[in-house]
Amino acid sequence: QIEVRHYYVDSISFQGMSFIDAFRHLCSLFMIPGEAQKIDRVLERFAARYCSDNTDQFSSGDVAYILAYSCMLLHSNIYNVNVKKKMTKYEFIKTNNSATKEVSDEILTDIYDNICAKEMKLKPSDHLKVAKVDQSSVDISPSRKMRNLHFESRRIIRDVKRKIKDEYKNNVELTYVDPDGTDDKVCELIFSASCYAVLGTFSVVIQTSDVMSHITECYGGYRACIQLAAHLDLQTECEAFVNSLYRFTLLGTLKPVQMKHIQAMRLLLDIGHKEGDALRSSWKEIIKCCSEIDILHLMATQAPADAAFWLDKKSMRSLTNASMGGEGGSGGGSGSGGSSRQGSITSSDDIMQAVKETGTANHESRKLRVRTKIGADGILRFASNPNAQLVYNHIDHNSVAKIFTGTERLASNAIVDFVKALCQVSYDEIHNHANPRSFCLQKIVDIAHFNMHRVRFEWIQLWKILSAHFEDVGCHRNQRICIDAIDNLRQLADKFLQREELTTFNFQKDFLKPFLTIVAQSQSVDIQE
Repeated sequence: QIEVRHYYVDSISFQGMSFIDAFRHLCSLFMIPGEAQKIDRVLERFAARYCSDNTDQFSSGDVAYILAYSCMLLHSNIYNVNVKKKMTKYEFIKTNNSATKEVSDEILTDIYDNICAKEMKLKPSDHLKVAKVDQSSVDISPSRKMRNLHFESRRIIRDVKRKIKDEYKNNVELTYVDPDGTDDKVCELIFSASCYAVLGTFSVVIQTSDVMSHITECYGGYRACIQLAAHLDLQTECEAFVNSLYRFTLLGTLKPVQMKHIQAMRLLLDIGHKEGDALRSSWKEIIKCCSEIDILHLMATQAPADAAFWLDKKSMRSLTNASMGGEGGSGGGSGSGGSSRQGSITSSDDIMQAVKETGTANHESRKLRVRTKIGADGILRFASNPNAQLVYNHIDHNSVAKIFTGTERLASNAIVDFVKALCQVSYDEIHNHANPRSFCLQKIVDIAHFNMHRVRFEWIQLWKILSAHFEDVGCHRNQRICIDAIDNLRQLADKFLQREELTTFNFQKDFLKPFLTIVAQSQSVDIQE
């Protein structure tokens, strides 16, 4: 079936056509399938065919493919009546500019206007015209039409009345009703005006009360407000509730964790699992939550710290001795706790300076430091922590893993937001001098495995984010961290180079560019080899 579609597209000539005219011509000849993978294959073949017929238009098939997929998404967005928020011209241009710089804004503007001006439809065939004539030849008298209308109206009214009576009879509770498009603006104004007062009320109750029923109701209000803000596309309000909820977890603080804080962790993880498509930049708080819960699990099981694999023995002793003089925290793998310096822990002097900076900084920095100690086996491990066992007993590790395995269900925009947040937290983890970690770096490889099914258009956007991150980590001053990053990058390369690619495309070549950047910038012979 794939070969048939490829043969059909190859039989069409696009020579001398502008891109949008060629795309319209393609859509007029056959119905493009609705499944994402099938759309991807058809558009790949179209891009290759268009570039072979018009060699002077684009440098590679990747550019034509990106533009074709963007046109398909725009057309679906504009002419699908179920889509309430329509894509603007600015959003269309921004999306394409983030994927490729080769197409000018003027061309993108013309394409946007062209698609908005006229819907793309199949050319009507002769047998469809005949069928249409035959259908119109059926004669129904006006009086018969009116009788049918009255009969159907009475039936609908009767059914509605019966349903209302049944609900009152069964004492059915009121349920949330999804507002239609005409009510969204009113809901947005009401929610924007009242949400911060509601947030303040919830916060005060959770902070001051120990009655679990009251706290549970407030957390239910948090969930409802985050869902409503997501539905109304109110990003600032959604971030405010997610950030407030994250603070109630007490992760990364020196304070003792209680059950109400465990409940906040569970809710935050559940929101990440169920509301991921609408979280946008709020993903960072949820990924930080995952990273810090993982630290507490490592503490409870007395597992080795990541630094045990990245530091020499002298550096580990320096870190342990220096940190013993301060207070231990509950977490420290992510967030803004790392030093602002761009270097790494490469010697005991660096560690002493890093801990000194952390210890004399404000509480926001000190709370992220994790005390470590060298065990009897000579391995650097996390020191004991009063919160670790409580979190380990009540937060299942699978609930953290679901955040990452569930990314395969995220929408195309949401997975980009997730990967951005993941790379930000990974950067903070690796550049945290007091406790460098590789939790998120390894998760990048995991989500690549879970999302291999995604179409090329999505992976082009994702790889622009990931490649920049790997180039940064691969050029780290700590050679062991560099080797770890290159190893993760190699694992990704093994997955992508197995995928079939047409001759006019360069994505696999672009995928190898981080290796070239690391080799060019690194001064280490081991890294270059």
